[in-house]
Amino acid sequence: QARILEPGFPWRYARATREDDGEENPWLRGWVHMVYDHGHWYSQDAEFIVKQVVAMMGAVAEPIGSIFRVRIVLNTITDRPYLNGAHVDFVWPHKTALLYINDADGDTVIYEELCADERPQTFTVAQQIAPVANRLVLFDGQCFHTGTTPTRTARRVVLNVNYD
Repeated sequence: QARILEPGFPWRYARATREDDGEENPWLRGWVHMVYDHGHWYSQDAEFIVKQVVAMMGAVAEPIGSIFRVRIVLNTITDRPYLNGAHVDFVWPHKTALLYINDADGDTVIYEELCADERPQTFTVAQQIAPVANRLVLFDGQCFHTGTTPTRTARRVVLNVNYD
């Protein structure tokens, strides 16, 4: 965790979570550090981070078959809370793990609605989780979810793992 929060950790500028969300809203932008994506390694820290992911999941007795993607997302402070857009990371059956790297505001919202052929017009909140350092959240990856931008802390940093 410490390395991720250090100055000099490499981040790439990212668009809004969903392409049709926030086109006109400059606050809905963030930073991503891609670690691993479908067989491709992107980070110089990839081996270390993936070993930590496997150890973390083992510590909570969560089995991992395959890891599809590991990335770290950083949202910076905004003028008010913005939802980043309800989405699923992948449309096929998978699980999602979120590990909060720092204490921040900017809750994660998990909705009751699941990914289907048609995007729901409305969403019902099933769970709202505050980002607390070292808090691990596991959920069905086909549940729509989103993050909220922070308004009281400079940054909200989350490790996102998609697996089966």
